[in-house]
Amino acid sequence: MGAVRSKRPLELLHMDLCGAMPTESQGGNKYFLSIIDDYSRKATVFPIRNKSDVFHTFIRFQKRAERFLSKKVIAVRTDGGLEFCNKDMDNFLTELGIKHEVTNSYTPEMNGVAERFNLTALDGIKTLLKSSEVPHKFWGEALLCFTYAWNRICHKDSNKTPFKKYSDRKPSVLHLKPFGCLAYAGVPKQIRKKFDMRAKIGIMMGYAQRTKGYRIWLIDENKLVETINVRFDENKRGINFRQKVNSNLGYNLNLPDYYDDEDDSDRAKDSLTSRLVSETSTETPSISEKPNVCSDNHSLIPCTEVKGSHTF
Repeated sequence: MGAVRSKRPLELLHMDLCGAMPTESQGGNKYFLSIIDDYSRKATVFPIRNKSDVFHTFIRFQKRAERFLSKKVIAVRTDGGLEFCNKDMDNFLTELGIKHEVTNSYTPEMNGVAERFNLTALDGIKTLLKSSEVPHKFWGEALLCFTYAWNRICHKDSNKTPFKKYSDRKPSVLHLKPFGCLAYAGVPKQIRKKFDMRAKIGIMMGYAQRTKGYRIWLIDENKLVETINVRFDENKRGINFRQKVNSNLGYNLNLPDYYDDEDDSDRAKDSLTSRLVSETSTETPSISEKPNVCSDNHSLIPCTEVKGSHTF
């Protein structure tokens, strides 16, 4: 377990489990699994409910990563926790010829890459929750949002972003928005009634994981949607979720107009798609609980979440 850096993505993966968290997330998760590629330092995070979810979460990551990069995982490095050192994990890694490097007991520095990232991620979560005044149960959304930005900025040991080194593609940052800022999610006219508002008040909670868009928490409806049809007020943050106003909007704020006289074919390019992720869950639900997949370009409908952060 030397200090020599890998020469390509997936040559070595650092893994660590963080938790249990002091507050259960909105989706019922208590832990998060972090997987850091040694070569690029790209991080992928997965909020999970139980330690036993680690094995199946890693399998899903390994299959997707190898297909995306057309490369094989060579080795993984973990501590000696039972979530990593068990019969199922050992058999799986042995069958695929993946080397499992296990650190010595009471020496977290031997898995320093993953350990340091977890500490940094916890600081990021605390900062985002504090600055936006969002309840602690939204730590899962804050984690995914933090990691998304982390992978798209340069760090001190490289002049390239982890995203660029991992995928050999330059990431865009023009769409990044402050976590917790005010959002106006447009309501498609196909599902809007005569007296319905053209937009709904929400909070920016991150970035859509299957479509181009954002994850917006609709305050009054208490649900999370993914939509591209949204406008932001980046100067307004820190809305207190406990404060309600006697208004159909939930808050005394003016909504922007969303005009209906555009050509539908043009608007389709901007995607009137708004996908309902979950009425009770924000970030990744348990692996064993997957909603049904639906597809409709003109309505708010249930759809599956991509588990964990934006891996690819």
